[in-house]
Amino acid sequence: MDPTPSSNDDLDATLRQLEQVLAEEHRALRTLDTKTLEQCARDKAELCDRLTRMHPPATDSWRTRLARVRARLLDNQILLVHARDITRGLVQLHTGAPAGYGPAGVTRGAGTLRLSTTG
Repeated sequence: MDPTPSSNDDLDATLRQLEQVLAEEHRALRTLDTKTLEQCARDKAELCDRLTRMHPPATDSWRTRLARVRARLLDNQILLVHARDITRGLVQLHTGAPAGYGPAGVTRGAGTLRLSTTG
């Protein structure tokens, strides 16, 4: 089924909004702006829901555009992973406690390495 011009316009507008949110998320990830990151997550969820109800045309131009959006998503994912790893490392460095995830009582990390801040 071919999309009507209005659904094509809706898809274009939604992808444009998603690209804007991803650019804002990228800036927020680089500055660790948690408030903006939380808003971007809500916006992406809403736009994702909207996109799942649409059916993009199977044309080369749409494939290229979707590939560009996917690349931006992956770039932001890499920044998010780096931010998470840095945060974990800082928690471990300053507390001596492993910052891993797991069941209560399970420790992960280097073990008994501690940082002395008394000099």
